Amino acid sequence: MQAATMNEPTAAKPVTKLSAQDMEALGMRTMIEEYTAASADAVLPEQGNGPTQRYFRRYAIRLEQAPDVGDEMACRKGCSYCCHTRVAAPPQEVLVLVEAIERMSPELRTEVAARLAGNVERMSSPDAATNSSASQPCAFLGDGGDCSVYEDRPSNCRRYHSLSLKDCESSFAQPENQKSTIRLSTPQLVVSVSQYLGYRKLLEQRGLDTAFYELNSALHEALEDPQACRERYAQGQPAFTRATVTVSHGSLI
Repeated sequence: MQAATMNEPTAAKPVTKLSAQDMEALGMRTMIEEYTAASADAVLPEQGNGPTQRYFRRYAIRLEQAPDVGDEMACRKGCSYCCHTRVAAPPQEVLVLVEAIERMSPELRTEVAARLAGNVERMSSPDAATNSSASQPCAFLGDGGDCSVYEDRPSNCRRYHSLSLKDCESSFAQPENQKSTIRLSTPQLVVSVSQYLGYRKLLEQRGLDTAFYELNSALHEALEDPQACRERYAQGQPAFTRATVTVSHGSLI
């Protein structure tokens, strides 16, 4: 039996404006389609991180098919302003990253593990509470601003579709400014969030851990004993016992 697939991406039909009702319909349709596709995929023999990787592929196709409202993306390869913010991820996506780390060269694996440990230490320091908004580079960020796990990056990283380089620069320069805003592509944001909600519905029905964990602490723990984390997740238990939970079970993203 083959994995459930979607049609190949087609050029999105240009749309000049979407109403609130259009956005709501887009979100509902995306949730239903993802739940249906993920349910069909779930009957396949478990293949480790295969279901999550196929989820990411469906996500890429949906973004290709998202309505075109004339947005011009500011995101470019090597731009890494958003790679200095705190990221949370669900356990299945953390485990995809663990596998990506295991495929790295010994030198890079050691370097990434050291960065993760350093980030965790900084977040647990006595002054961390008063510097919670401080900029912190992602452990996977390379010297040239490239992501070393780009194809395996979490949903929250994929969800950033900035429309303004200036907004990103301003937010990066003033991390303490809680009123800072970055304009994002609304259709792509609706598709991104709605797809995950459709997928999460299936995870909930299967009794799996749907919490979001702070990425550094989850990966730091997972690298110590990846098999134990995988087994706990497969058994419907919290995948990580020491990592910081940022969004509890059943809560919205």
